Amino acid sequence: MVETTRLGIILVNYKSIDETIDYCMKELGKIQEDYVLVIVNNSSDEYSNSKISKTLDCTIIQCKESEIEQNVNCESNRFLLSFKENLGYAKGNNRGINFLIKNFPGIEYFLITNNDIKLLNKNIIDSLIKDLESDENIGMIGPKIIGIDGKDQSPHRKLSFNQLMIYPKLFYPFWLLLYKLKLIKTEVIENAENGYYYRIMGSFMILKKESFILSGGFDENTFLYAEELILSDRMRKKGYGTYFQPIVSILHNHGNVTKKTLEREKQMEIYNNSMIYYFRTYRNTSSLAIKLFHFSYYIYNKFYLKFR
Repeated sequence: MVETTRLGIILVNYKSIDETIDYCMKELGKIQEDYVLVIVNNSSDEYSNSKISKTLDCTIIQCKESEIEQNVNCESNRFLLSFKENLGYAKGNNRGINFLIKNFPGIEYFLITNNDIKLLNKNIIDSLIKDLESDENIGMIGPKIIGIDGKDQSPHRKLSFNQLMIYPKLFYPFWLLLYKLKLIKTEVIENAENGYYYRIMGSFMILKKESFILSGGFDENTFLYAEELILSDRMRKKGYGTYFQPIVSILHNHGNVTKKTLEREKQMEIYNNSMIYYFRTYRNTSSLAIKLFHFSYYIYNKFYLKFR
C-alpha cells in the first residue's frame, strides 16, 4: 500500500493530544484512499509521544529542528515526528512534507489538515485530486469550509492593507455597522462557486508536490497565521493558481485548539506580526501604513474593544 499511495497527510499537533487522536481515528478513517500519515508533534514530551504513537500505531521519529532522520521503515504508513521545540505551523508543515518527499518519492499530493474539523463527504479527497489532475495550473485546492456558526470560511478575496488591517480597527463602530448592513467587502466570499481565488483556508487543503517544491514551500518567517496566504502568492509567481471546490465540504471549529493554548492578546500579537510581515514582504506595504495600523490598533484596544 505504502509504495503505491500518492497521498501524504500532514497534521501539526500542539498540546492537543486527544483532539489529534480523535480526529485521526474518526475523520481520517472516512478517507477512502490509501495514504501515509505524518503527525508533527510540536513541544513534544514522553507522555504525548507515547499516547499518540500507541493509540494510532505510529512510528516515532526523534527530530531536531533542522534534522529529520531519513532512513526510516517505509513499510509503516504512520509516523510521529517528535520535536521538543514548538516549530509553529509553517516550519511544522514544511518538516512533515520534506519527510515525505525524502522517504516516499511516489507521493504526489500533500493534504494539510487541522485536527478540529469534520469531513462531511467520504469522497472528499478523490474529488479534490480529480480537479488537481484535470488542470495542470492548479497548485493547491480546498473544499467548502463551514464554521460551527454555519458561515463560510473560504475562499478569500484580495483586500488592501487598509481594508483588512486599518479600517476595521480605526473606524470600528462605523465599520461594524457597514458590515452588518453588508455594505462593505469582507475577506471571505460567501456562497462562492468553484474556480480560482486569491486564497483558501489552510485548515484543510491539498497541495501538488511539484508546485510546493517550486514555490519554496511555506515561509518559515511566520509562526502562525498568513501561511496559506503567502503560499498562494508564492505559487502564483511560479504559474500555479489556488482553486476552490465547494462540491465537497468540511465543518471547522476554527480556533478551538488555539484558544486553549494561547491567550487572546498573544493570538492577536502573532496574527498582527504575521500579517504585517506578509504585507511588507509580499505586497510592498509602506512603513507609514504599518505605523498607521499600530495607531489604529491602539485606538481599537483603548476605546472600542470593551464594546464588542
